[in-house]
Amino acid sequence: MNFNWLFRPWYVWKLRQQLNSPFKMKNEADAIKSGCLAEIQHSIEPLWLSVKKILFHLGIKTIQNNRARLHRDEFGLHTISPNPLFPQSLITRVFRKYWINVMAIVLFVSSEGYLYLITASLFVPGGNELTKVSVAIFLALLTMFALDYGFTQHFKYRHIKSLVKGEGISKEELKTQSDLRILGYILIGISLLAVIFSGFARIYFLEFVPTNGLSSEKLKAVQHASKWASLLTMAVTLITAILLALIKREQTSIADQYHVCRYWKKALKGRNKYTQSLIHDTNKLILTVEQAIEKHWQLVIDVKRIYKMPQEYDEKYEAMDSEYLEIKSKPGFTLNDHLYRKFAPLQGAHEELFRYGIYSATEVREKIAFVNSLQKIPEEYLMEHINAIYHQGQKQNDASPTPTNGTLKDNSTLNQTKHQKV
Repeated sequence: MNFNWLFRPWYVWKLRQQLNSPFKMKNEADAIKSGCLAEIQHSIEPLWLSVKKILFHLGIKTIQNNRARLHRDEFGLHTISPNPLFPQSLITRVFRKYWINVMAIVLFVSSEGYLYLITASLFVPGGNELTKVSVAIFLALLTMFALDYGFTQHFKYRHIKSLVKGEGISKEELKTQSDLRILGYILIGISLLAVIFSGFARIYFLEFVPTNGLSSEKLKAVQHASKWASLLTMAVTLITAILLALIKREQTSIADQYHVCRYWKKALKGRNKYTQSLIHDTNKLILTVEQAIEKHWQLVIDVKRIYKMPQEYDEKYEAMDSEYLEIKSKPGFTLNDHLYRKFAPLQGAHEELFRYGIYSATEVREKIAFVNSLQKIPEEYLMEHINAIYHQGQKQNDASPTPTNGTLKDNSTLNQTKHQKV
């Protein structure tokens, strides 16, 4: 609202035309209150829409956060991890180990692919270099995935077998996993045979040494070295196959943690971002309302200055003002809708009445109440993490129960809910 109207002679003259009106101050206070409400609605509407949008995004990030904390195994059994999901030390270790394993996998695949490339011409006679490289990479990856599947089923079976007594895994479920384990052993055997056969192929391939330009002594030495080189490639092939499978097995486990950690960390950053935005916009909305009320209350004071009133209310309401002051002076005085409706004509004289009239308006009251409730979200969000970290530390120190959702549960409840059928 523009304050320049106070300095316009015609408007001041218009106000003074009402000097003889018994309701002049009441009418002007009502008009200023209406102007204040109109300005508040106009000013906070963009902030209100922003708060609703932030709240929606915050809800999405909260769902993603909870989804990352929900873990289901191959039998549908699930556990809910605390929030935060991982301590910072584990996050650092998982990220570092994941990328180390990825580099190791690349190196091993490159090494195995190169060994296959040596004899690639035997698989694709007359093929160009691109074809040979493609065949070598395909054979290396095929060997890696076959060994990976076999080792994965082996370790998974051992893990599930350890759960049979403690977690009530049925015999049917165990038999299904046992069948997959046998299939994995078959793939391991075929893969190792393929590795051995390819190794012998390289041995015979490398033992061929052209005799052109070589003396008998030199030829004998080269053939002797070629045999050792052939055995070396055979050993490298077997070591590469076994280590590749073991590292791939470990990398698979770390990859699950890595992707869960990335998903959870992304959701966590989103929650932090939208929580901060929520704090900013809710506080700005409340401040905007406060500034509008303060500005318009100053207008009320200026109107009283223009009217040069000996008292701050219309003479008609002198008895009402005395009654209000008497009620106001009592201990525990609190304004409510009943008192406001009764003493509303005095809102130009008492700031608390003027403020209550604005805050009690439907278009303001509902939004302010909702915004005040939203300001509890950041505090609850922080307490959720603080309590989880505290109880995790307590568990390590004195084996206290583990919180599952930011709330401490007793041991019996935890044991009952740790694994549930979905």
